[in-house]
Amino acid sequence: MGSRLFRKEDMLRLRGSEKVQLYVERASRLEVKGLIRDYQAQAVRAALSSWLCRGIIESPTGSGKTRMCAALMACVGGAWLYLVSNKKLAQQSGREFDQVLPAMCAEAGTEVEHQAMSYSQVKGAERRTYTGLLVDETHGLPAATRLSAFWKLDAEAVFGLSATPLDRMDYKNSVTIAAIGPVIHRVDPARLESYRHLAACRVTHLVPRRNGTD
Repeated sequence: MGSRLFRKEDMLRLRGSEKVQLYVERASRLEVKGLIRDYQAQAVRAALSSWLCRGIIESPTGSGKTRMCAALMACVGGAWLYLVSNKKLAQQSGREFDQVLPAMCAEAGTEVEHQAMSYSQVKGAERRTYTGLLVDETHGLPAATRLSAFWKLDAEAVFGLSATPLDRMDYKNSVTIAAIGPVIHRVDPARLESYRHLAACRVTHLVPRRNGTD
């Protein structure tokens, strides 16, 4: 049974009110210790509080999505898979997790086994059930080859991250929501601007000057 299906026993295992409270408290501790920023902590708490243990975090480029994912792992513990578009990015993400997870897990009091894979690597991977599945650049999931790999995975919690998760404006938005869930949190770009992680922008409309014959 793959990640596409929600099972009652998964909710009971991950979603008991006491457990959710514990997850949220751990996220707050990571924030207090400076391991994640306030807007990252808000996103993590929203995900951990989501009713079905699944959904999409809409987060701009430069918001530190990999660190958010590490915090999600550390707050819950267990075995997690980070699904990305290519092998190079999987290797890079794996190194980042190796750097930040030890401190986060020490603060949260958890143990995490993490893997980062590309969609192509999923085909040859050993079948197993993960505590959580994190899907990077969720907007690309509806592609046939990616969706086929996604359905092969089995996880108790499923979260996606993207700056533009539902901007396709076609039926494939429904595919994304069916696979992962709705948008459960949006990171405010203004928060990134305050940290200088995102440059403030101004839109200027240029109106062409008409000649006298028009």
